[in-house]
Formats: sequence, structure tokens, C-alpha cells
Amino acid sequence: MKGKCSMFLAAVMLLTMFVLPTTSVGAASTRPRTATVEELEAANATRSGYPSMVKVANGDLYVWGTNGTTTAIGVGGQTNITSPIKIDRAVFGGETVKMAQINDWTTAALTEGGHIYLADTKTWNLFDFDFDGAMPVSINTGVHSVVVKAIKDDAVSWWEIAGVSTGVCSGDCHRVDTEELLTGMKAVTGKDEVIKDLYCASWCNANIALTESGKIFTWGENRFGNIGNNYGQTDDSITEPKPSGSIPTVKKSEPYHVTGRSEFAGRTIKQLSMHYSTIAVLDDRGTVWTWGSSSCGKLGNGKNSGQPWSPGSEDTAKPYPALGPGSENAPAEKGHYIVATESQLMGVITTDNKLYAWGSAAQYLIKSGASYLRPTEIFENITTQETVISMTGPGASVFVTCLSGNTYFSGDAVLSGTGQTS
Repeated sequence: MKGKCSMFLAAVMLLTMFVLPTTSVGAASTRPRTATVEELEAANATRSGYPSMVKVANGDLYVWGTNGTTTAIGVGGQTNITSPIKIDRAVFGGETVKMAQINDWTTAALTEGGHIYLADTKTWNLFDFDFDGAMPVSINTGVHSVVVKAIKDDAVSWWEIAGVSTGVCSGDCHRVDTEELLTGMKAVTGKDEVIKDLYCASWCNANIALTESGKIFTWGENRFGNIGNNYGQTDDSITEPKPSGSIPTVKKSEPYHVTGRSEFAGRTIKQLSMHYSTIAVLDDRGTVWTWGSSSCGKLGNGKNSGQPWSPGSEDTAKPYPALGPGSENAPAEKGHYIVATESQLMGVITTDNKLYAWGSAAQYLIKSGASYLRPTEIFENITTQETVISMTGPGASVFVTCLSGNTYFSGDAVLSGTGQTS
């Protein structure tokens, strides 16, 4: 049986790039500053997924963990890897790695040269696609999918790689028809919009976009309430009953304006994050909103529909104020950055460098008696001493990295990267 490392009292050395603190972590008279958004964006470009890990450092990619079909990391078929393995740069054509991400069935890496690689359990396969001459500059992985942001002559284009499964794209890669989408947005808001960030899931059949003006739009399949339009809710429903035997779908030409809802009046959205069909956004007042799948308790509303893939009665299509002003959970806190939207975990850094988490993976981090289905402050003995810049939660494990370079671990020992198996 896999053992659990002690909670926030333990700090472990994962790689030579992770330096252990020379002094104990304890209370501080002055809380350290919160990281800037720029520092946080740089630190959180790479994301992992249970039960495997990816880590980019100095242009090199390190991997460890299970290396199974749903979370492949391309290491010659080895499994249950307990110590980090550096992937030879020759695998990536000699280029340095810019970012890497794991989602269900999809592991992708982006090189500084703008090339995308998809991992199977044995190696990393070049996704040989032209993108109409544009250069990929960032990726967002989803279930069986990758969203690519590309630039050519200062013009931005968005692409979706659909049907990714263990290193192979069995679907297609297509350019997002932003003209159709933006026309639909303008029909709703009366203004020209520019896409700032975009996510998709489920073969790119479920989509969400954040605009530069701070608005959220959704379109595609509404399997788990991810559209955010109250579909299927018993209160304040705005759509007709679900047609028998079909999945309700919102057209790209008529995207749903989530931030047009009354609860978002006077608010703009600063950040968007998505895993599977669970969505989290942060507004300019410091409130974190969630909706969609409540698998593993990631909505923070005290409910849990269980594991992914089976829509449960606890899924919600109505945006819920999970943390911050207006929330029933820690309303005095103000969110600053969403640092984790993982398979079993949500994590938020507040404006005063506190760290809150919820979801089933949080049960190994919170104090005895607290509910992991609600946001709970964690790692206080770290946040009072160090500026936190990232938190990665691959399943029942969590890594917290600080601006100093120190990394702390809690959870399944096999994922600690220290060679432990129990």
C-alpha cells in the first residue's frame, strides 16, 4: 500500500534544482510579500496530473511517477518511477523545453523553438503541423485535447488539437474560427473583444474563453454544467429541459456570456483555469468562482460527485463564489492567483500570501476535523516564511514551490521524487 508522507511539516529534495531550507520553517513576525502575477504565470506554465509528474527547469524536462496510458511521460516504457528522469534534449531536436503539461490521456511539451511533442509511455512524438506558418508560444492541455496559442507577424491565432490519446492525435488539428466566435461575442456585448486565454476539454467539444476586457464566454457541449448557464438547475433555470438522448450544446456563433449574469455585475475576470469540466475564475474583487463538474469536491461548495467521467447530481451549472468577498467560505480573504486546477485539487494564493486548497487531495493537507470539500488554509508554516509561487497537486500529492527555490512535498511518497515507494 502506498504510504503518505507527513503533511506540511516535511520538505524534501526532489532534484538538484530544489534547495532545502537551512533553517526550520516556523512562525514569522512579518508575512512575506505575495508573488507578482508575472512571477506566478512563469512558475505555473507547467502543470502535472495524477499519477505522473513533469517539471521544467533551465530548459530541461524532468519526469517521474506511474507513466501509464492516461498520464504518459515518455520514458521507454518504465513504470512507477520514483526518482526524476531527465529527458535528453535530443528527443526534442536539441531544443530547450519551455513548458509541459499533463491532463487525462494528454501529455504535451512545448519547446522554445515552437515545436509541440506528445508523450506516450515510451517516448515523446513530434506533432508535425504547420499552424499556417504561425509559431506556437503556449499550450493548455485538456482531456484528449491541446489548445495552442500561436503568433505570426504579431497576429495571434488559436488552434485545437482534438483526439489526443497517449502520444497520438487520432482526431484533427484545426484553427479556432475566432471571427465567428468574436462576432458572436460582439452580438452579446456590443463591443469588439480580444481573446486572452482559451481552454477546451473532451476532444475540444467543451470550450471557454477569457477576453482582454475580463469577460468569460462558453460554448460547446454542456455535459457537466461547464457552460455556466444554470442548465438543469432546479432554481432560476434559463433554458428548456434537456432533450431526451442528446447533449445540450451551445453554438460557437452564439457563445454564452457567463459574466453577463447578474452575480458578475460590475466585475471583471482576471484569470481563468480549467481541468476536465471544472472551471475556476478569479475576479477583480478577489472572489474565486467555480462551476461545472464537482468531481473530487473541486467546486468548494461542500459537495462531491465522485470521480470524473460520470456526471453526478452535485455538478452545478450555476457559478458558485467559492472563496473571497461574497463567499460563505473565508469571505474576508481576497484571491490573488489560482495556482492549481488539478484532477483532485483546487488551490488559490491570496493577496496576503496565504494558500487555500480544497478537493479530495486536500484531505492530506488540512487540519484534523476540517472539510476538504470547502476552502481551507494550508501550509501556514511555509506561507509565513516564504513567498509561494506554485502548487501542483497530482492526485493525493502536493508540491509547493517558493520564490527562494525551496520546494515542499506532502502526500504519496512514490510521487515525491525522492526514490521512496512507501
